[in-house]
Amino acid sequence: MAFRLVHAQYERDSQRAYVELREQDADGGELIVTAIFTYRRTNSISQGALEQDLATKARHMMKRASAGWPIGGRPLLTQL
Repeated sequence: MAFRLVHAQYERDSQRAYVELREQDADGGELIVTAIFTYRRTNSISQGALEQDLATKARHMMKRASAGWPIGGRPLLTQL
């Protein structure tokens, strides 16, 4: 998958991040993935670095979700 970053926004007051990733679909359309999550940062960084960090976290969350892992724990599906 080669999702490209379209939009990354951070609201300092609510500590929420919004990330939009897109990729071309096989039928000519687009796959659109959005992630909204809490993001806490203790030190200040540039806007470009912030956008890159948000995109990396969103991609990591997408990968974990596709594998059936919840964000904070054990896999949802277990083999018997």
